[in-house]
Amino acid sequence: MAPVLVLIAVAAAGVLVWLRGPEVVAEVIIDESRRLLALIPDILEKEKPLDTRVIAKRAAIKEAETAPPPATKPSAPLAAPAGKTAKTVSPPAVAAGAKPKDKKAVVPKAQTPPPAPVVRPKIASSRITVRQGDAESPGLVEKNIKPMSPEEEAENNYRQAAAYLQQGRRGDAENGLRAALAANPAHAPARELLAGLALQNGRTLEAQQLLEEGLQKNPKHYSFAQFLARLYVDQGAEQKALALMEGAAEAGAADPAFLAFLGALYQRAGRHADAVAAYTKAVTLRPDEGRWWLGLGISLEAEKNLAAASDAYTRAQQSGALDQNLQRYVEQRLTAIKNK
Repeated sequence: MAPVLVLIAVAAAGVLVWLRGPEVVAEVIIDESRRLLALIPDILEKEKPLDTRVIAKRAAIKEAETAPPPATKPSAPLAAPAGKTAKTVSPPAVAAGAKPKDKKAVVPKAQTPPPAPVVRPKIASSRITVRQGDAESPGLVEKNIKPMSPEEEAENNYRQAAAYLQQGRRGDAENGLRAALAANPAHAPARELLAGLALQNGRTLEAQQLLEEGLQKNPKHYSFAQFLARLYVDQGAEQKALALMEGAAEAGAADPAFLAFLGALYQRAGRHADAVAAYTKAVTLRPDEGRWWLGLGISLEAEKNLAAASDAYTRAQQSGALDQNLQRYVEQRLTAIKNK
């Protein structure tokens, strides 16, 4: 872009903030929720590899189903206890014509029987038994492996999908996440991650359906409501978004980002007293977020509480979290309040 066009774009943005300050601030805060949902896959890709204990358990079950039964070796004769005389075993009869000293010639070699057909156990009961030999003890060792529950199956698929995502295999990751939801539709992390991938790939309707289904199955998972409300705002259904957020307000009362988003929706609806309450809770939980202080100042000014609005604007200005346009808007509001 040419320098002149850049200057024009910056100037236009500044005029937009000056003319539509409250609306622009609310849009910035609301957009955080949509950005967060779309960032979930990227954040997970940068995380350390997840714990693979559940994956290892599944591998053990699969090995138990497919491994042939090991050949058994005859047990060595046990030594007689102290104080007791061991029983004498009679030597085998010598075949006719053979010399007594040549005992090896008359002992026939045992032929190895053909391997038994592999029978895969069906996991129908609560446990399966795996019989295998041990290097130190040739006898059979029994191990009980409990089959995975739907919740464990879902967690296993989710972790495998996360591993695929960390390897850049997004197609395999999506398949694993769908398998996780098929096993346990209430698995919230798998649903959020799949919705985030769908949103990144432009499949907004799919992301919306995933979140709506998740909210039906788990109404207390307020993140579903927050992300879904952001998609409703994109569609122009702000009243629907606000009603959804209000329904999840109790569950999200300790999440500052949720509260700031709710405050922005109240602000856009002209309900400034409610916006002040939501923003105040948000900045109490996270005092260094300048945009939330700015949102609080706007609603306080709309409520004619100029002294508190000036304090909120000052906190926003001192946070260092505002861009140039928002900083300019704050300076304008502080000047306007001072001249009143």
